[in-house]
Amino acid sequence: MKNPSANQKHIVTVVGFNESGIFVNDPGAMLKEWELSQSSLFYLIKGFVEWDKIKSFIYTGEGIEPLYLHTGTLLIIKGKPSPFNGTMNISSDPKYPAQCDITIFHPKTSRYTFLDVDKGLVWRSTGSLQILVPEDNLMYRIWISNHKSNMQTYVLSFNIIGEDSVTYYRNYLNLKVNAGSVDLTSRVTVNLGKYLTKNQFYCIKVELSDTEGNTLDEFLTPSIYYYSSGISLVLQETHKHLYLHVYDDEGRHVGLNYKTNKTEIEVPGAFYNDNQNGTILIILPLNIAKLKVVVDASYAKDKIETYNLTITLTENGEVSDQKSIESTVAKGEKVEYSLEILESEKIHLIQRAWPLWIWSLLVVAILAVVAICIFLMKKKG
Repeated sequence: MKNPSANQKHIVTVVGFNESGIFVNDPGAMLKEWELSQSSLFYLIKGFVEWDKIKSFIYTGEGIEPLYLHTGTLLIIKGKPSPFNGTMNISSDPKYPAQCDITIFHPKTSRYTFLDVDKGLVWRSTGSLQILVPEDNLMYRIWISNHKSNMQTYVLSFNIIGEDSVTYYRNYLNLKVNAGSVDLTSRVTVNLGKYLTKNQFYCIKVELSDTEGNTLDEFLTPSIYYYSSGISLVLQETHKHLYLHVYDDEGRHVGLNYKTNKTEIEVPGAFYNDNQNGTILIILPLNIAKLKVVVDASYAKDKIETYNLTITLTENGEVSDQKSIESTVAKGEKVEYSLEILESEKIHLIQRAWPLWIWSLLVVAILAVVAICIFLMKKKG
């Protein structure tokens, strides 16, 4: 459909018709806004619209695929209609992440991770890392729509579920919504460290029920990783062409497998994330005492790439130690580090060997000094 005066397009579902008009489902309420329906309800579920009013709004222009099977074919679907009692809705605006209906605030960085609904349910972050830690605060509110002609009482269940299928947080909200109206729950703030106890992926499940316990609507978010204890390694660089790898004492690898182009996680309990923005994060369990860390420039574009490597030791949400290195690596080379977690809960990090390009520069410098010395000696002689 298209509103000729406002240049607005809209889609509705036709669920029936008679000699004078059609019955439509229009939960978006655009037909009410266009004043095509006399219904007292804001949302039209099996709402009636007169044919003389709606026919000038039907759009058959470019970009609209025909909705019939073949010319002359009539498709009839028989069944008993079951109108919605109520539905949920959430909104998001990447420009204002603090105002999104489901958002997570990271106090240490003053950044947000929010649920974006523009192209489905997707977690997005205003920072470089999309990961949760104990001090983070989850904030949520849900819109509830009443599609009935009388006031309804709804029960909303908000749950945080781990990949181990355990529900770590559950909250119930009761809300009365007037006939044909929409209302918003109060905003709830949850400190994640108070409820989440394990390093793992978590998702959010929201359910809307009536007072008799019948589920009316529900949705499940993508999972997102949370950790409170472990060894985190963060590689940050600007050109997005460096890769981070770690190997434990048994030679088990965490990082990108170049042959398969897939992430390889051979260390139990490890986590790997490449945000495709120049930041790679690896998290390892605390029971790993020694590691080989590799910064790989095999696919670098520039002759010399600059990077920052930050290693943090965290236990129960408290940082025990942190080391940060700012360095460079030549195209095609690798920089290797030996990482050891001492009994004093301190990080011991040393570079295992200078890369070939550094040795080359050193040799060139030595040869240059020798050449200068010989030249000066000959000049004196």
